[in-house]
Amino acid sequence: NPHNAHFDAWFATNRAGEHDTAWSAEMKSAVVANGTLDNRADQDTGWNVEIAIPLAAVHGRDQAMKVNIPPQTGDAWKLNIVRADKPADAPIAASSWNQISHSDWHGLDRMRTILFGDASGATKP
Repeated sequence: NPHNAHFDAWFATNRAGEHDTAWSAEMKSAVVANGTLDNRADQDTGWNVEIAIPLAAVHGRDQAMKVNIPPQTGDAWKLNIVRADKPADAPIAASSWNQISHSDWHGLDRMRTILFGDASGATKP
């Protein structure tokens, strides 16, 4: 978030399934806010974040997961990026890279697929 705070946990399939909220990917991030934090009376223009997630963390708690580390040309992974805002006097609002059709945005079946390419952008080996 704009304060550079993380929610990092592991979910096998979704929030109702096996999960570990103490798990950490050991990601690192840096944030630049284009405005003032926690002041809803002014007009902000946004914020930028850069995130580094160690590739070894892709497995989470499932070390048997069949995934290439590092990813190979043509590999497909599931990914979701979510921003949630909880104003003091209003319900939570969220925006996401993919459409959130359920209250649980941890569901792997609803995440976007990213496809890895080579240096020229080709996605087939």
